[in-house]
Amino acid sequence: ITRRKVFIDAGIEHIHVRTYDSFTENNSETLTNSIIISNNDDIRTLFRKSGIIELFRSTGNPMNNGIESIYITGKLSEITKKVLSRGESIMPAAVLWSAAKFFLRMEENSELETIGIIDLSASGYMVICIDKNEELKDDLLIVNPRCGAGTGINLSRILGKLDINREDVDQLLVDYLGSEGKAEREQIPVRSDRCGVFSSSATISDKNQGIPLDRALAITMKSEVMKPCRKISRGADKVYLTGGVFRWQYARNCAEDFLKANGVKEIVYNEEQTIIMTGMKYLVESIGK
Repeated sequence: ITRRKVFIDAGIEHIHVRTYDSFTENNSETLTNSIIISNNDDIRTLFRKSGIIELFRSTGNPMNNGIESIYITGKLSEITKKVLSRGESIMPAAVLWSAAKFFLRMEENSELETIGIIDLSASGYMVICIDKNEELKDDLLIVNPRCGAGTGINLSRILGKLDINREDVDQLLVDYLGSEGKAEREQIPVRSDRCGVFSSSATISDKNQGIPLDRALAITMKSEVMKPCRKISRGADKVYLTGGVFRWQYARNCAEDFLKANGVKEIVYNEEQTIIMTGMKYLVESIGK
């Protein structure tokens, strides 16, 4: 008998779906699907066109008992749940805490005192820091505060208004990248920590006042990245960066500059964007569902 668990991270820009099939005869569990689709249509249509809807159906052959459970998180979890008419919503805060616990229990992290995660994506940012007892360090658990609302969406709008392709951002900011661009990055000011929607008008205003396009964009991106980075506890042993905004090297470099200056010993970029999925699966396993 095969049973399937489905995990969905329903974000504003992307929807990530993973399925795990478990085989009762040998008590093993296998990742059978990992699909990421751009969220550019209504969810029902996206699921149908991408073939994801088929993953939720009991096929009758090896999947005798069909789907055991569907777990959903992300900004659009409730809409996704309605489309599927089933599923269990998991709060993003619980997912993030679970992911942090998972990392803390890894062999390579066994000596660490504190671990942090920064998730900076289309909908905003989430930050957590836990100690070796898996308790919140400095009560640090922040999920999508108003000042960070829609970080990635605001950046996308700015890029649209400036007629810049996402893929071209790092090329435009090439003088600010890596160790060679560190001095230039340090000269970039940070705007006051206010709502992200203002950053759009501020960027256009900078450009219209004759500030070079690359500098105007560098100011905006650094300002958005600093919002969550400033929340991380000083001297954390290890911080993981995840979320769509960190796909740009410039964003990662700005985060690394600040965190290292604040005593963070190691910074890891989760290039595969698997942290939320890891947190969901670990949470479900921990609860024993």
